Amino acid sequence: MTDWTQFHPTQPMTTPDGDTVNIDVEMVPLVVELWRLGYVTKVACQDAGEAVREGGTRVAKADRTRVAARTMARAWLIVQADQGPQLLDSLEELDREGDWRHFPVVKDEHPESWISITFPRRQIAEATALLRTK
Repeated sequence: MTDWTQFHPTQPMTTPDGDTVNIDVEMVPLVVELWRLGYVTKVACQDAGEAVREGGTRVAKADRTRVAARTMARAWLIVQADQGPQLLDSLEELDREGDWRHFPVVKDEHPESWISITFPRRQIAEATALLRTK
């Protein structure tokens, strides 16, 4: 899903477009549901803070401690920008209480095409279960 360094254990998967990508194992069931529902994904990380801390993202080395602390225990998805609001709406039933955040992607070849969503890692399975009902 990205050319970044993988930090978490992964499972190879075939995208709907036929490409092979490595998905963080905790995110696999969620990504399967997202793809089944037609979402286009670019990043699926089970813990953004751990990935940042270990240098697996594009965060500058000098900023890693600060960014890792802010994103620790947060799962991370990047989906097509026009699909982001729809995805968030479909997950409205979850107890999100401000813990679900979305923002434009800024460090990308086509940042306007993508939206970044972070949420508590503990809610990966709950989000997956809810999407299975859609």
